[in-house]
Amino acid sequence: MRTSVSTDQIFKARREVGRKVRGVVADAVNDHFNHKYATLEGILNVLREPLDDCGLVIMQHPVSDENGVGIETRLMHESGEWIEQHFTLPLGKPDPQKGASAISYARRYAITALFQLPTLDDDGNEAADPGPATITDQQAGELLQMAEQAGLSEDQLTAWLKVPAVGDLPVGGFQRAVSALKARIAKQRGGAE
Repeated sequence: MRTSVSTDQIFKARREVGRKVRGVVADAVNDHFNHKYATLEGILNVLREPLDDCGLVIMQHPVSDENGVGIETRLMHESGEWIEQHFTLPLGKPDPQKGASAISYARRYAITALFQLPTLDDDGNEAADPGPATITDQQAGELLQMAEQAGLSEDQLTAWLKVPAVGDLPVGGFQRAVSALKARIAKQRGGAE
């Protein structure tokens, strides 16, 4: 693994993503081995919003060397800090389809390894999964401040969000709540915002 000279901000952001995302669901089956796995699409869907919230971007590109084919993954933070890893899989004889399959495999596992995300199945791990990740205390505070500006009490806000407490709002609902509250505040101000 290689990193930028400074890594304070990126490691803090990476830790926050790990707090928000507890794992990825095994949403496909490899018929050849009768094994469940998380697809790249499923992994990216779970990570997209938490990465954006934490100022992170993942870039990947295929690589090859004398050992085989693989992927180079770079996690970048808005501060300019970055972490990079190189993951290569052996490839018996040159075969474009096997190479593409190995690259796809490497992409999935490089990302899950970077964030140390377990693959959860739909049954056995369901009991261990504590549910969807919720917003941070800071985000809950932002929503409460905006609700006050919009003339809503905390009870009205939780009823509107359909959660027992503001901090119980799933991560995926934060941006929608912010947008709706901004619109309500702007409407109250006569469109001044």
